[in-house]
This record gives sequence, C-alpha cells and structure tokens, in this order.
Amino acid sequence: MTRTIPPMPDSLSVLCVEPERAPKRGNWPTKSDAEHTYDSLLALVEKCRSDVLVLFTSPWDDFSYGVFVRTGAELEDDWSVLSLSASGRLPKTEATTEALDLVADAGRFVDALTHAAGGREAYGQAKQLWLPRAVADAEALLLVLQFVAPLLEQEEAARIVLVGNAHVQVTLDRKRGVRLDPLSVRFANSRGDALARKFFRPAAPCDWRPPLDGKRAAARRNELRKKGDPLGELLAELEEEAGGSALTRGSAQSRADAVFDDEVTAEQLIEALGARANAGRRFESARESMYMRLARRFPGAATAPLLAALPTESPKVRAVILEALSWIDHRDAARPVVNEFLDGSPGPLRDRLGTLVWRQRAGVELLVRRLVAAWKAEPELERRILALVREEYLSIERAWIADAPDELARVLAPHLK
Repeated sequence: MTRTIPPMPDSLSVLCVEPERAPKRGNWPTKSDAEHTYDSLLALVEKCRSDVLVLFTSPWDDFSYGVFVRTGAELEDDWSVLSLSASGRLPKTEATTEALDLVADAGRFVDALTHAAGGREAYGQAKQLWLPRAVADAEALLLVLQFVAPLLEQEEAARIVLVGNAHVQVTLDRKRGVRLDPLSVRFANSRGDALARKFFRPAAPCDWRPPLDGKRAAARRNELRKKGDPLGELLAELEEEAGGSALTRGSAQSRADAVFDDEVTAEQLIEALGARANAGRRFESARESMYMRLARRFPGAATAPLLAALPTESPKVRAVILEALSWIDHRDAARPVVNEFLDGSPGPLRDRLGTLVWRQRAGVELLVRRLVAAWKAEPELERRILALVREEYLSIERAWIADAPDELARVLAPHLK
C-alpha cells in the first residue's frame, strides 16, 4: 500500500461503508470515539476479507475526507479535493475557518447565523465574524449574509460551508451581495470518487442575492413573521441595529471605526458623531465612546464638537460629554463642567463632576474666581466651593485671589501654590 497522506492524529468519524454488511457498522468508529485514529481504522480495513470502501473524516479537520479502497489483496487510500461542481476548478478559498473582517461590530449577526445553522453557534468578536461550519437552512444563511456582504472590509470574500450534506462556496461581495456555488468532493481513485458522489448530495447553485436595503428587508421580514419563522424577528433586530434602514458600508464604517480603529483621526470621529447613521437612542453607547475617545486622543479638536453636542443629547449622554470635557484643560471646556457643578441639580452627576475639577487648572481657576465673587453674598455656594477645595486638595494660584477680601485670602492661604 502507498500512503498519500500522513496519519491523522485525532479521532475519526466513518461517513459511509460499502457494502454496509461487510464489516458490521458496529465495529466502526463514531465521531465521539477517540480510540480510533487513521492507523487504527486502517488496521480494521486490513482485516477485512472482502472488498470494501470506507469514507471517513475527522471532526477537527474542516472538509477533509479520506477513503480506503480494498479490492482483493490490494488496499489503497486517497485524500479528497474540493472543486467547483460546474467547472471542476478549485474553490476560491481553502481557509474554511478564517474570520470575515467587517467594518462593523460582528456580534449583531451571531444570533441570526446560529438560527441558520440549526443551533450550531456562530461566533463574532469585535469586527470579525466566523461563519458556522455547517448550516441547516441555505435560505436563512443567504438572508443573513445579504446584511453582512456590504460590511466587508475587503471587496470580496469566500468561505466553504456545509449545507445539509452538500458543500458550497459562499462568496460575499460588497456591491453584488452573496451567492452559493456547489462544490464536489473528488478523489483520484475512481471507486472512492464514485462513493463520494453517491454520499454527498449536490447543492443547488444560487446566483447573486443583492444586499438588503430597508424596503427589501422589511418585506422579507414581514413575510417570515407571517409564516411564524423566528428569522423574521432576528432580521428585525438587524434592522433596528441599522437604525431602521440598510446597514451600509458608510454608516457602519463611521460607527465601528470610530470606536475600534486605533488609527482613527479626529476628523473621522467628528464625522462619525455627526452621521445620521449614528443618531438616535439605540446608538447612544457608541456615541458616548466616541465623545470620550475624541476628548482623550484629540483634546485640541474636541472642545467645539463636544460643546455643540451638549444641548442636543439625552441626560445620560450629556453626563459623559461633561466628563469628557473635564479632560480638556481649556477655559471653554472647563466652563460647562464648573457651571454644572455649581448650578446643576443636586445628584450623582454634580457629585461626580466635583471629583473631576482637579483635572483642569482652568476649571479650578473658574471655581476660585466664582468663590471670590460669591464671598458673603451666596453662603451656600461659598460653603460648597470651600468644601471641594479642602476635600480635593486643590492648589490655588495667587493671581486668582488678587481681588479677594482679606478674610477669604486667609482661608485659602494653605492652598496657595
């Protein structure tokens, strides 16, 4: 016997034996039987006294199949090649386990892909999406990938997926959408090749399905809902993530890159914050991340857009903007932080901002000058500012209290720089 492949180190699963009666199926390894390796299965075949064909695979090796062909005293093995059924050419990709790189958060697609896979969980992390190895419903897979395709980082990507008992190459294209091309499991050995053709059901080809826009998605979702298909609700969730419209490359790029990309620029962050695709309550958390990132990485460019956003955002996001402004040591940035602490309603936000004043020398100056103006005229305000100066150990410059009454100057003397 001439070996054409190295011994497989992991457990094997027998897919098909012909004829089935020789030997008994009970003697063959199952997917969970870790005692059988390539060599142990070879030993079983060598003991057979009659002709036999054995098609097998490893559960840990994506779409790799082997075959033992026993004819009289001759025993041959062979290793499969996947090829496009229509042309016989090799598929565009052999990387079946690599992630798809997206320009958006991949996690939103996991539930829908898991549904398409019949419960086999898909996986998404940050901007990378791993397709399930096998899916139960090709139509469900196509629908979900019509959302995914326009969010590809590259122009086109292809992966191999098992649909039922048929292999397909899934091709995603940012502009054209998604298509399925059937693949064949081929062996150089003619008998092994005939067994593979008999065992693996051929898939039906599917030409390009265009990216889903809002109207197409809504119509398909409603149709599925009427049928009671859970995918209808999952598609509705994807539409909500998209702000009720199609997930376009531009909208996702502006949101995801602004949050995750280490090389994002101030201009890109500002553009993302102003994009319609990132507006509304559902994207508040994303905007919060962008506001904070803009202030921390680009303080020189952040003040104006943060101040412009303050009156337009909800109280929750407004609190984040104020905290972001506290990282910018400029009078314009410090003024709303100090004003909120001094004049805002009592509560957690006011208390929180009091603990952040030390970050801005400009803010401390505004605070002290307000204290000088309020001395003896606003006792409650005077008390709060003095308490903050003591509790936060704020240092004060002499120039700030040049016009202060002598009594106040004495009170503040221990804090002079």
